[in-house]
Amino acid sequence: MEPLVCSVCKQPVQISWNFCPNCGNILHARPLSTSIGRQLVIYAISFFLPPFGLGYAIKYLQQEDKKTKMIGIISIVLTILSLGLLVITLKGVMDYYTKLLNSFDLGNINIDSTNLLISPPPLPLQ
Repeated sequence: MEPLVCSVCKQPVQISWNFCPNCGNILHARPLSTSIGRQLVIYAISFFLPPFGLGYAIKYLQQEDKKTKMIGIISIVLTILSLGLLVITLKGVMDYYTKLLNSFDLGNINIDSTNLLISPPPLPLQ
């Protein structure tokens, strides 16, 4: 078996090394972190900042490791869940304010349809 060498400087390297110690050439990509702390950060970003969670999800889904792929899948699920809750919440807020605005008595306000401006009611003469 032939020893592994760096493709740039031709120095011998070990298969477990991510970088060549002589020239700094990347031998293979460093595996992504799957620590509990890193997972919590990814899940928090996926839930509270939904679009940004997709970046982590795509990066983690491209890895070969099952645990890393699972982190990517959970990130996508949390992002979709967060977006769904956001839509439901916004719909509720819009419905509330629509009902609130429709409950006002607009009888005292004159609407000028030619200029589409709301003008105040005329002052009573004394």
